[in-house]
Amino acid sequence: MKNLLLTMVSIILIGFTVNAQGKKKATDKQPVAPDVIQASFKTQYPDVAEVRWNKMHSGNYQSVFTNASGREQTTEFNAAGEIVRTKIAFSSEGVDEHLMAAIHEKYADATVTALTKYELAGVPAYYKVKIQTADQSQKDILMSEEGAITE
Repeated sequence: MKNLLLTMVSIILIGFTVNAQGKKKATDKQPVAPDVIQASFKTQYPDVAEVRWNKMHSGNYQSVFTNASGREQTTEFNAAGEIVRTKIAFSSEGVDEHLMAAIHEKYADATVTALTKYELAGVPAYYKVKIQTADQSQKDILMSEEGAITE
């Protein structure tokens, strides 16, 4: 019994050792977007001083920054420097009144917990809204800029 226990512990320790050897150390180096993408960013958002870049699996570059309205914005650029997708996070206080009116018309007792605006090339802008209903359930809805709700 002792031999079996000792063998199992040895196998586990060897497994941890092998696993630890295969891990690479994380680097603090942030990706840097190519010049054409950075130039396009500066043209679109000239007042943004601080931006964080991420390289996507698709090869596109994503910028994350605080826009002129004080909202967190994520914009994705393709290799040619064209905007592919934009995502803007809103607080519940920053939501346009006509959107809130449309939500409360359909969900009278709902509370907006998150609202994000999406703009994609070739697609009309839309909002993804997370609400909490009166029975405490969470629900995601999609809204057009005019306030039309799609579930």
